Amino acid sequence: MSADLNVSTGASTKDNTVVNLYADGARLVYVEVPATADPHRYYRVTAYNNAGEGTPSAVACGAPVGYPAC
Repeated sequence: MSADLNVSTGASTKDNTVVNLYADGARLVYVEVPATADPHRYYRVTAYNNAGEGTPSAVACGAPVGYPAC
């Protein structure tokens, strides 16, 4: 999954695995189309602005409701 969202303007870019991407207050919200049978997804988030890219977050794992946790 690859996606960018400008929270100031609402403009977004995303690859074909992401159906929707938007900001809901302070949260980044998206809808993803799983590309494999494995329901687990691993995410790392990086913020950036005119000064450049920040330090990436720790990797977090998630699974859809009804699937075993990571």
